[in-house]
Amino acid sequence: MSLESDLRRLEKARAISPAASPATVALRKMNIMEVANEVLRFPLYPMQALVLKLVTLAAELLTTWDYATLERLGQGFRVVDDGRTVSYAGTRGTTPDTLQRLESCRKRDFWAFRQVVLVLGRRASKSTMGAIVCLWQMWNLLALINPQEVLGLPARKRIMIGVFSTTASNASRDQFGDIAALLQESAAFAPFLQSVTSSRIRLYTPAQLAAGARGRKEAGLLE
Repeated sequence: MSLESDLRRLEKARAISPAASPATVALRKMNIMEVANEVLRFPLYPMQALVLKLVTLAAELLTTWDYATLERLGQGFRVVDDGRTVSYAGTRGTTPDTLQRLESCRKRDFWAFRQVVLVLGRRASKSTMGAIVCLWQMWNLLALINPQEVLGLPARKRIMIGVFSTTASNASRDQFGDIAALLQESAAFAPFLQSVTSSRIRLYTPAQLAAGARGRKEAGLLE
């Protein structure tokens, strides 16, 4: 009974934002919360939303709750100076300089942290959050209309995101599986989807579709 009560309380705490119908989602560059809410229509818990905002350097999306939570999490780490190096040590939370790191990345024109280490327990949504970040990248590539041209790539150069794990079966079942599931459930992605297998997703770019690539059964250039 206690577990059921906790689950009901958590469900009510989900950070659900009003979202447009997927059929009316305009193809435009979006931040991570817009993709989660409008494109994927995936209701996030507040902590999941905070992690995604941090990963994608979206400081402008941080709420009062986010700032308070970061301050609380930062109290679990302390500075250690052994005379040779200065570092942080702790067992719960995150380093208290997370926002400074975020701003440093933004000043260098990064679009996200280059590496994120999510030391979270089982069922903490690591794969799901990774999948949302991946599909956020894919959506914003689609929003370029012709990403190969915009990025200065050869016209037929395929843009790929790799998914890795300790074994191929783990990668296919977990991280890749979450990406595939979220994408296939999204009506907003449907017009661009060419194919989904157990190990590969291919999407057409808007430029390809305009040129009749689907009718010619060409391979999608986003993978």
